[in-house]
Amino acid sequence: MKSNALCLLLSIALLQGCVDSDPFGFNKKRITDNYTLLCFPESMRYTVEKKGSDMLGGVFEGNVSRIGWDEKQLFVDVVKNYRGDRDGLYVLEFSNGFVRGPVSEAELASSGVAILPVEVVFKGK
Repeated sequence: MKSNALCLLLSIALLQGCVDSDPFGFNKKRITDNYTLLCFPESMRYTVEKKGSDMLGGVFEGNVSRIGWDEKQLFVDVVKNYRGDRDGLYVLEFSNGFVRGPVSEAELASSGVAILPVEVVFKGK
């Protein structure tokens, strides 16, 4: 009897890692059909994820601090995971998935896209 209970407890513990930690989507904000802003509440980190991709750190391979978009492009201010990469303002073009940057604040201003702190955008779901 004790061994059955122990097996049950171990099975439950192991299966916890297999369950989606956010089954209702509370930690996600849809940007487009293909891109989602994902929040990791335990560390208050945010990434942009592409549908169907499991790329570590998301599309920008880092933590997003500011974000904004229009129908054509997404601007993010990102701190890269790999310290050899340059932090800064990056652009994702929705039409082809191309990421470029870092770009200047002047390019952001000329685009007409307003970017806000990621926490403000996420809470405004």
